[in-house]
Amino acid sequence: MTLADWLRRYGQNPAQLTDARIPSGALAAYLELHIEQGPNLHETDVPIGIVQGIVGIKSWDCVVTGFANHAGTTPMNRRKDALIAASKDVLAVRDVVRGEQGSQVGNVGYVKAEPAAVNVVPGRAVFPVQLRDLNAAKVDLMWEHIQQRFAEVDKEENVETRCSLLDHSEPARADPSLQAALREAAKSLGLATADLPSLAGHDAQEIARIAPMAMIFVPSKEGISHSPKEFTSWQDVANGTEVLYRSILLLDGQLDRK
Repeated sequence: MTLADWLRRYGQNPAQLTDARIPSGALAAYLELHIEQGPNLHETDVPIGIVQGIVGIKSWDCVVTGFANHAGTTPMNRRKDALIAASKDVLAVRDVVRGEQGSQVGNVGYVKAEPAAVNVVPGRAVFPVQLRDLNAAKVDLMWEHIQQRFAEVDKEENVETRCSLLDHSEPARADPSLQAALREAAKSLGLATADLPSLAGHDAQEIARIAPMAMIFVPSKEGISHSPKEFTSWQDVANGTEVLYRSILLLDGQLDRK
C-alpha cells in the first residue's frame, strides 16, 4: 500500500497534506522528554541528560558485483567473490568510524549474497551503510574515507562496488536558552545533569526546522533500546516528567506569547 492509501484508510485526505504544515515561527519552543537509548546516564548514575543536539544520519545502499561461478572448479586465485569483498567492506566501515575521535557511529545491518548456494561463488552482494554524528562534515569525511577503502578492496578482489544514497537527515542543535531552562529546572530539584548528544532520531529533529527545540533524557538500563529488555525506572520517569513540567513553567514566563 502507498502512504496515501494508509492516510485514506484512517480517514485522512492526502490531497490536503500540505494544508497541515506548521509554518516557521508558529511555535515559541518545543521540548521533548525521552529515554536516552544509550548507556551513558545509567553507567554514570546521572538522572537527567541535557541533549546537545540530534545527530545527522546518512544511509547508503551498496552493491558489490563479481562473477558467480562453480565453487568446486574455480581456482581460489581466479575468483571474483562478491561476498569476500563485501565482508572486507563491512570491516572497513567499522575501522574508519572507530578511527575518528568522538561519539560518531556507523553500522552495516546485513549482507545479502547471491545466488546463495553452497557450491557457487557469490557473484553479487548487497549491504547498507549508515553513519551518524552531530557534525555533518564528519559524516561526509568518514564516507569519503570508506569509499577509498572500498576502492582498495575492489582492486584486491577484482570486483566492483557501487553505492547510492538512500536517506539523509541533517543534524539538529538544541537551543542554548532552552537548555539553560532545563538545567535550572533540574537544579531546583537537586538533580545532576550531563550534556550529551542524541545518537537516535526524534520528533524534535523535524520540529527544529521551524522552532527552537531542546530534549531531556532519562537513563536507559544498560543502554538497551527497542528491545523487550528496555527499561527505565519509575523514579527516573518521574524525575524527567518533573523537569519537563518545571521547564515549561520557566519558559512560559520567558518566551514571546505571540
